[in-house]
Amino acid sequence: MNAVAWLYAADATLHPPSKDEGSARLDEPTFRARVGKGIQTKCDIVRKQGNAAVHKTTAIPTNAAVDVPRELFHVLYWIARHYTVMLPNSRPARSQLMPT
Repeated sequence: MNAVAWLYAADATLHPPSKDEGSARLDEPTFRARVGKGIQTKCDIVRKQGNAAVHKTTAIPTNAAVDVPRELFHVLYWIARHYTVMLPNSRPARSQLMPT
């Protein structure tokens, strides 16, 4: 996931994993400590479904069409909240957010 690669490039407190691959980035201790269990789990869901879409010949479950974009939205929202300067009252209105 490019968002995770961006985090490693933007955050000097994250140590690069021994292997330059998605699962290693998500399992790296400084990454886990920085993002917490919830965001790490969301990243892993997106990674696994992306891998399944590319490497498996079976159909992608219908619920993944909603679940994966929702998890990706949460990850990107977390990055925006932690790595950008937010102006007061700049949070999107509830009606603009994806359904939970």
